Amino acid sequence: MYFNVRCAIWLKRYLDERDDDETCLFVTERKPKRRMSVDSLRYVVRRISNRAGIKKTIHPHQLRHSFATHMIDNGAPLEVIQVFLVIKRVKQQGFTLISVEN
Repeated sequence: MYFNVRCAIWLKRYLDERDDDETCLFVTERKPKRRMSVDSLRYVVRRISNRAGIKKTIHPHQLRHSFATHMIDNGAPLEVIQVFLVIKRVKQQGFTLISVEN
């Protein structure tokens, strides 16, 4: 399941606790709350990876690739992955989605 009940509960909790009128999912922590920029997202990802003790530099785009790999591993059709990742044509992206099982 791509979006299960547990995800829905946490997402609802997050949205219920927000006190802004932004329509985007991720907003800045400081007021006035605004749509989170790419640089802000990079900072958050770097901070979380440091706290987790990950020595390698992690970029938000790597999360996109990991997401696609997990979907493939769980049997998602390529068409569904293309919709989630907003890919018009896989050849345009210059990469191939490949899953390697351990």
